[in-house]
Amino acid sequence: MQYCDISLTKNLRTTNFITKSRIEKSNEEQARSFSNLKQAQSRLVASEKLANLGGLVAGIAHETNTPVGIGLTAITHFVEITGVLEQKFLEKKCQNKIL
Repeated sequence: MQYCDISLTKNLRTTNFITKSRIEKSNEEQARSFSNLKQAQSRLVASEKLANLGGLVAGIAHETNTPVGIGLTAITHFVEITGVLEQKFLEKKCQNKIL
């Protein structure tokens, strides 16, 4: 009977060792997976921040360029009209309705 107890104890120790090894391996894999997920989360957050910054910069550029574009269009039109008036004035073809 004592032989049976020794054999059973040996089998239990072996099974316990194998189970413990599997649990440790599983814990290591979970720790690696968690670390990978944290890194992926950090990269995703950084990517989102850059995307939002890009949208903000585009919005500011649009808000700045719209008034500048309108001003440039108005000035260009004014320069053209002034050129026509100057040419007519120099040719002495000005009429009251033109002025």
